[in-house]
Amino acid sequence: MKFYLVLSLLIGSATARRNPFTVFKRAKQLRFLLSVKDGSFLDGAESLEPTLDWENDTEFGDVTVRYGVKAAATTKEGAVRTAWAKATTETDEGWVITGKGDLDLNDRSSVDLELDILNTELDTSIGIDASLEREGGLDVKFAEIHRKSETNIFDQPGKLDLKARYTFEDSKAEVEIDYESDATSAEMVASADEKSLKLSRRVGDIMPFIRNAKYSVTVSDKEDNKYEYERVIDEDGTLKASFIVNERAEIEWKDNGWVASASSDLDGIKPTSPDIHVKKEVTF
Repeated sequence: MKFYLVLSLLIGSATARRNPFTVFKRAKQLRFLLSVKDGSFLDGAESLEPTLDWENDTEFGDVTVRYGVKAAATTKEGAVRTAWAKATTETDEGWVITGKGDLDLNDRSSVDLELDILNTELDTSIGIDASLEREGGLDVKFAEIHRKSETNIFDQPGKLDLKARYTFEDSKAEVEIDYESDATSAEMVASADEKSLKLSRRVGDIMPFIRNAKYSVTVSDKEDNKYEYERVIDEDGTLKASFIVNERAEIEWKDNGWVASASSDLDGIKPTSPDIHVKKEVTF
């Protein structure tokens, strides 16, 4: 059994992984990681893994450029050391174009590239991921288009998302259709190799651990059924759990900045290798 304790100190607000409909926020953070494994602290300085995450921005005409560095203050092999830059501009027609590059300073053999094109008026975005290899040149990973729209099915207002994605490495096309209303949501993913359907239903005020909860089941022609439970405890707390027979179980509890999570592989419904994580984030 492994137990991890993480304490993070954040200055500013962190930038989430690419989401075309998310506004990027500036992030200046200093993060300290303290690991506890098998119930005991590691010896000496090995227990601490401080990481510096710094960024800045400037403007060139109509183009805003952000750049930064993330580096772990440790000599351990494989420690995170990356540099990145991102340029953003907007056309007169309302299209926001963003290009980003990430360089692994430990390797420096390639640069990961992202191109996002977004129009909030049309609720449409286009994304392309690629890498620029030192020896192989430009390698396009995938391209995707995302369109959002409002619906009114059975007199119930909702949102419909359509995502189409093509992966160049294996010539795989995939379509995802998401529908969500106040009480019901559905997610369908289809490709030549696999098809899956996720249905979710939100339950109102019935009884403790059932009220204000969302229950989901995912069925697939390739994998076992997945069952999920999600409940909002209060404005600062949530509880999530997922379960796949003979595969994995996970649970996460958040409350007032604290996050406790546990996971384990399963033999039937019996846990075989439980992991427990606890962390606290303090923002200044």
